[in-house]
Amino acid sequence: MVHSELQYSDIIIIGGDFNIDFTAGYAVKNYLLNFANDLSIVFVDDKLSTDISRFTFWVESTGAGGACIDHFAVSQSLYNRVMRVTIEYSGINLSDHCPVLVDV
Repeated sequence: MVHSELQYSDIIIIGGDFNIDFTAGYAVKNYLLNFANDLSIVFVDDKLSTDISRFTFWVESTGAGGACIDHFAVSQSLYNRVMRVTIEYSGINLSDHCPVLVDV
């Protein structure tokens, strides 16, 4: 008998370029949110400071981008332990993505 239920730790932290801006009306975001719900993880974008730009991606030379497509999600059990989420804007970063930092 094959057990098909996914087994994982109660503590999950996942982050990266999900290529989805949750503020846009793309239907594909619902698939990702449903997947996260199935794993009992939540995105921590709501913990980003409201007094900063919320862009994690843009190409300065062309002006392309201007979206928040890099995200972190944590286990529901960790959500209240996330103290801060910030986006690091630095002149020395040569990538078109800005690092997202999560303090747990």
